[in-house]
Amino acid sequence: MTTIVAVWVAHALAFALFPGKLKPIRSQYPFIIVMIFYTMTSMWVVTQPFTPPPYV
Repeated sequence: MTTIVAVWVAHALAFALFPGKLKPIRSQYPFIIVMIFYTMTSMWVVTQPFTPPPYV
């Protein structure tokens, strides 16, 4: 629920700060790229096979 509110607030602020209709959307492209990178990285970590730690 808080994620939905945070996205709504971010969009509302972007439309309040930038003129026009496309500029606010384009201002969020870097964040989309970062979110895709984080998602890909976390999926890669989750899919790594489990290996037991070596015994010393």
